[in-house]
Amino acid sequence: MTTSSVGSSTSAVARAACLAAVTELAARSDECGRAAGALGEALAAAWWVGVRDLEVLAQAAGCTAEQVGAELVALGVDASSGTLDGPAGPRFAALRAADVRLLATVAETISRPAVLTAEPGPAAEALWQLGVGLARLAEVIDPGADGEHATQMADDLVCRLREALVHVHALAAGRYTREELAAKAQQEDADRVGGGE
Repeated sequence: MTTSSVGSSTSAVARAACLAAVTELAARSDECGRAAGALGEALAAAWWVGVRDLEVLAQAAGCTAEQVGAELVALGVDASSGTLDGPAGPRFAALRAADVRLLATVAETISRPAVLTAEPGPAAEALWQLGVGLARLAEVIDPGADGEHATQMADDLVCRLREALVHVHALAAGRYTREELAAKAQQEDADRVGGGE
């Protein structure tokens, strides 16, 4: 496989992923709210990775091409020509601790009722740990946090992610029989040996 074909394959994956994100956000627009700009940002991301057909974007978003064009213009993208005349990439915006804290709050709010039971289950436990992990990440990237505190939060973030992974593995394991799990583990071991790991 040549470098150009790898790049082309990567671009195709990126375009498909962006269109999938547009479709998902459009389907959940009542929950997420268009005002938050998530759908518009997803449309812009699709444009920047090469989806330059407004009709294709409109179909994914469940709206008209004119509405897609308006969303893009609002984000500073000149989509009138349908060519590469728009900006070369998304506007940079540094990850903000406040935004990550908001995401952590949402995850914790959703998972709290599910974990406050005698047997929460692996999915609820995983989401809870991820929510707490997001809160820790916010502390790590907060420019106002002192170095020692940020280091402690980074260490705890690693622990939270490990704990979440344990619960995700338990969730996945519940979908296999004992025999299937054994075969899967054997295949993974063989793959590791074959890959020189």
